[in-house]
Amino acid sequence: MVIAQKKLGYVNFLHPWRKKESKRSRSPPAIPANSKVSPFPPEFISHHPHRCLKCCGCSAALLLILAVTTLILMLTIFHVKHPTAASFKFHEAATEVYYDGALVGEGRAAPGKAGHEGWMFCFKNLRHHILTSYVLFISNSLSPEVSLVADCYDPLDPNGNITVSFDIFKYTLDGYVARVTIQNYYQYRHVEKPGWKLGWAWAKDEVIWAISGAIATKQGDCKPSTNVKPHCCSSHPMIMEGCCNGGRLAAWAINPHMSYSSFDITVGNLDQNRTAYRRPLNLTITAPTRGYTCGTLQDAPPSISFVAGGMREEQVFRTWRSECTYSSYIASRTPICCVSLSTFYNPDITSCPSCSCGCRVADRSSYSCISEGAISSNIQDAEIVRCTDHMCPLRVHWHIKNNYVTHWRVKLTVSNYHYGRNYSDWNVVVQHPGFRGPFTTSEFNNTMLSTVPEDAALFWGKVLYNTELLQGNEYEVGSVSTDILLQKNADAFTLRNGWGFPRRIYFNGESCRMPLPDVFPMLPNGSLSRVLCLLK
Repeated sequence: MVIAQKKLGYVNFLHPWRKKESKRSRSPPAIPANSKVSPFPPEFISHHPHRCLKCCGCSAALLLILAVTTLILMLTIFHVKHPTAASFKFHEAATEVYYDGALVGEGRAAPGKAGHEGWMFCFKNLRHHILTSYVLFISNSLSPEVSLVADCYDPLDPNGNITVSFDIFKYTLDGYVARVTIQNYYQYRHVEKPGWKLGWAWAKDEVIWAISGAIATKQGDCKPSTNVKPHCCSSHPMIMEGCCNGGRLAAWAINPHMSYSSFDITVGNLDQNRTAYRRPLNLTITAPTRGYTCGTLQDAPPSISFVAGGMREEQVFRTWRSECTYSSYIASRTPICCVSLSTFYNPDITSCPSCSCGCRVADRSSYSCISEGAISSNIQDAEIVRCTDHMCPLRVHWHIKNNYVTHWRVKLTVSNYHYGRNYSDWNVVVQHPGFRGPFTTSEFNNTMLSTVPEDAALFWGKVLYNTELLQGNEYEVGSVSTDILLQKNADAFTLRNGWGFPRRIYFNGESCRMPLPDVFPMLPNGSLSRVLCLLK
């Protein structure tokens, strides 16, 4: 009892008002059961209906929003296989990319459903840092189905192109005489047989009175207005080289003296207003594939040439010039070559990825490939290849052969699985950091490409020895090979994590399909020191 009284006094001491309140508090008067007086205060009665209306309205709006959202999701995203695709179709689509006000690239998609699938972005005439920024932006912004281009823009050959020039060096009564020059500035992409073909559309009613160094494939409908019959009256002439090299152009880095071709044309059926002469339109070139896209012929500074043994300089009256760039995507949707890998320290061989260059046709009646040993002597189809898992006409094999104290050795082999085609004046580009140091080859010519960093080596055959990569036959495939001896860089060289394998490989300018890094032949655990000791 004492403790309870103390507690009560302690509480009352802290809160003395509670005692007064208890005295003042009175019980509310009882309301009779039959009374109409409400037990709630008037304020509650007056605001209660408005609160109910607001609450019900918000709930109804929320339910409506959820219903509409669910319906939209069911009709779009959950209705298709890919979340970025929509449910409508379109014809061929295109978009353009501009840099500093100039058109530098374009993206195209084949007809089909909307979405990112099938898009291919192609950049051209870009410097290295500009391309890098665009590729990083697009690759981070778009889905994996978007194809970026190293097709018409090659980072190993950023300035590569075929330049076509029309140099007017003489005027006639009804036209002019122009020298047309086709210059191949691609470092390792050459023009092989059957050579180039150059076409365009005339802006007016021009005719070609005469041509020297080439021929028009069609004469066209020439009206008998004069006694002299023009060489070509077609509004869309197609010109090809009729002599000499047969339209072949060497790669710039291999043989610059054989990388160009020229011919003279006499153009007529024009008036005397020379300043009104218009440039040819819609320039096209096949060399020999249709993977080239040419820009519009533009006025350029008049060309200058040296005569009299270089002692005299002469300038033409007028020059029109255009650049043509190559896209492997336009030429072919599938690669033409693939890469396989092997090493001395691992018995496993990394083959080319399956279906690297397409898969076999399921129809057995078609002759998309021929099995080994089943080839006949009268093959008519020049596109028949040997049946393989990769189905490529060409395979490049990289084999790490030896590891020495200060050097390491690689064997590079190119195999031709094509039963109906030889590859003349072939070349191979290999990008690997090991080429930043000195290296030698025994069977191929070689040079370094001007890349940043300088780690891409160009190889090609030796004259009268192996410039021809022969076609395969019933018993074996055609091949060329060489050993490459590379000097070690102590700060970079390693056999671990696939460092010894190429970053990329090109054959005749076409990018070859590389295996994924996770299937590279790996160095066995704990074997590096043993391998080094055994090979010293």
